[in-house]
Amino acid sequence: MSSRRAFFMRTACALLLLSAVDLGGCSDKTHGSSSSVAPCSVQFSGNTSSSVTEPSCSALSVTEDAGMPDYSLNFQVRTPQVPSFGIAIDLGPAPSPGAFSSETTSNWSVTGSTATSCAFLAGSAAARVGSFTLTITSLALSGASSVATDAADANTADANTSDAATTEARATEAGATDASVAGKLHGTLDLTAYVEETPGMACGISDAEVVHIDF
Repeated sequence: MSSRRAFFMRTACALLLLSAVDLGGCSDKTHGSSSSVAPCSVQFSGNTSSSVTEPSCSALSVTEDAGMPDYSLNFQVRTPQVPSFGIAIDLGPAPSPGAFSSETTSNWSVTGSTATSCAFLAGSAAARVGSFTLTITSLALSGASSVATDAADANTADANTSDAATTEARATEAGATDASVAGKLHGTLDLTAYVEETPGMACGISDAEVVHIDF
């Protein structure tokens, strides 16, 4: 299986997992944070303007590609103005805290839509690629040693690993077996996606959507 095909299969499974398990990023209602789950804050601007804060909106999944693990970071969020917005970023075989971008990542994608059914698209395979910058500040892999930027994050990392294990168990019950939850991570993501306007449909004055996520 090619790495690109594996990435898109993993993306579909992980986004299904996020929706089925209800990690919180798929609700229009704002929720408070808990001690074991870092909140996720999302701001949309450009074509639409909206924001939402949820208990969680990201998932780290892993599959096997040519005998090696291949990790993917996936987001699924929505607001009343943006009822669907999914992001997938390939982190490779050994993810760690640090900086990533559309200039250094070969496989990534954005798909979404507005409340008026105008589509958002971006990614390595899109006609208009768009861009992103990702900073991972801490990372805890399930079944492995956690990697964090500060030793004081150890207790949080342990709690997040436990939360990820619970999510994986629920995902298995839901039938999402092609991609497993591989851990929990925190950081920030900034990206630009483009609006694909359908002929005869008004999609706003801007053809770009800027998204900022704290997770």
